[in-house]
Amino acid sequence: MKNRINIDGEWYIREDISEPKIDPTFFVGASSGKFTFNVLLQENSTECWEGTQYVNIEGSDLIDSEFFLRDFRDNTSDPMDMEEFTKEEQTELRQLLIVATDKGWL
Repeated sequence: MKNRINIDGEWYIREDISEPKIDPTFFVGASSGKFTFNVLLQENSTECWEGTQYVNIEGSDLIDSEFFLRDFRDNTSDPMDMEEFTKEEQTELRQLLIVATDKGWL
């Protein structure tokens, strides 16, 4: 009968309700379909952590260099770096990075 209590003729079992022991990472992002831009947020804030910008590419590839993303957005990166993508996909990513910049994320 340990951890049980009778209240008005009904038996109840004591439940251990404790705070979850997780440390979540908060982020914001935007998706254009093939590409998803994310940036991590500072704890209890809407401010972005500097240098935490990254792009997920459909199929689980990842670009996580803030400098490369800015260079690509500004069309100053080596074109060979993105030759695996069509011109349309490159345009889509560049437009997504511009939107992320407008939000203050990049």
